[in-house]
Amino acid sequence: MPPSKPPKLYLNEHLSPRLATQLRSYGFDVTSSHDARMLSSDDDEQFALAVSEQRAIVTFNFSDFVEIHERYITGAKEHWESSSQPRSELEP
Repeated sequence: MPPSKPPKLYLNEHLSPRLATQLRSYGFDVTSSHDARMLSSDDDEQFALAVSEQRAIVTFNFSDFVEIHERYITGAKEHWESSSQPRSELEP
């Protein structure tokens, strides 16, 4: 069985652009709201861009994106999963 490819990722603006650079160095297909010049765009626009590029969105903005994700599920819209982590769980 061929190795599976890592998911394509879209990093929300709250994540450092350096993270995208680091992930790319490990072979990940990553873009960010910084790269896409989507800073300060609303969450619906960010999610729609990630969907249009078949990317999973990575964010600290859990509560906002859960609602958007639920709307996509309810509307049976094709999308790629989102990944979020409360910031407090990542800090030492």
